Amino acid sequence: MTQTYSASQGDTVDYIAWKFYGTQSGRVVEQVMDANPGLADIGTELPPGTLVTLPDLQLETAATVVRLWD
Repeated sequence: MTQTYSASQGDTVDYIAWKFYGTQSGRVVEQVMDANPGLADIGTELPPGTLVTLPDLQLETAATVVRLWD
């Protein structure tokens, strides 16, 4: 379920991703940016009241490593 977050003073997309999802890894920040076209044009710190769409994450799975020799 997609949600919307209203930015507070000093918020950045990285901080919002960490605050909402609890992580910044796994392309979380990129997914938030993809869900919000034009957000990168605003700058690093978002103006208070900026609405940010928080998408359902598409989690990347780690590649399985196969070792032929130990």
